[in-house]
Amino acid sequence: MILQSIASNLRKQNWSVLFVELIVVIVGLVLAFQADRWWEERGERAQERAYIERLITEVKEDLELVSHARKLAEVRKGFGDLLLEVADDPAAAGQQPAMFLAAIAQAAFTYSPSLTSHTFEELRSTGGMGLINDSEIKRSLYAYYGFHHAQQQYVQLNLMIEMRYFELAANVLDAVQYRWVQNNWFVVRAKDLDEVRATTPDLAGFDATLQRFMADEALRAWIPRTRGIQVEQILMNGIRLSRAEDLLAQLDAYAAKLDGN
Repeated sequence: MILQSIASNLRKQNWSVLFVELIVVIVGLVLAFQADRWWEERGERAQERAYIERLITEVKEDLELVSHARKLAEVRKGFGDLLLEVADDPAAAGQQPAMFLAAIAQAAFTYSPSLTSHTFEELRSTGGMGLINDSEIKRSLYAYYGFHHAQQQYVQLNLMIEMRYFELAANVLDAVQYRWVQNNWFVVRAKDLDEVRATTPDLAGFDATLQRFMADEALRAWIPRTRGIQVEQILMNGIRLSRAEDLLAQLDAYAAKLDGN
């Protein structure tokens, strides 16, 4: 209708009415464009908020995984300390026999959890990073996941040290002792330590096990390296925890800002 009216007034050269109608059309187009843009921005902000919430959830998962990894490394460093103590004073093994057996079996275990990066990878691969309006948040995300990626180069080195330890220690425990450790504590965690210390295993064959340990000079020489892995894991997981806590604080603050709090 409005276009027909404009055409009619144009033919009649009714300039004043034509001018008003053109203004109405222009204003209508501008308002329609602004409305579309408002809805688009609103949708983008909703997407951004959803992505931030997913990132918060994943960083919280990282905190749990890395904290667990650090505690395991502390347990295994303790195993290394015990084995070094026994190497200097064999009588120390008899004071904590279950701990000694568990230490032989698990001193070189390592756990290097992968971060939960599904949302970050999705944002990066789909171009969705542009939805995040805070440049500092984006820099922190790249730094956080970049640091984790850089640390992966050391996983194979740690694995080589771990495998060498198990080659050297393969014949120290007998089959019954290995099964006993596995059946009771497949993986010794921090919460298990008091129980392990208080447990007295079947001591049949214990003296022979201790003798095999003391006779294996190559194994005893390798223990500082396995202990070094755990020291490094404690240090690096501490750094990862600090980075995760800082990023989580940033994400929480930004989420509150988006919510208008």
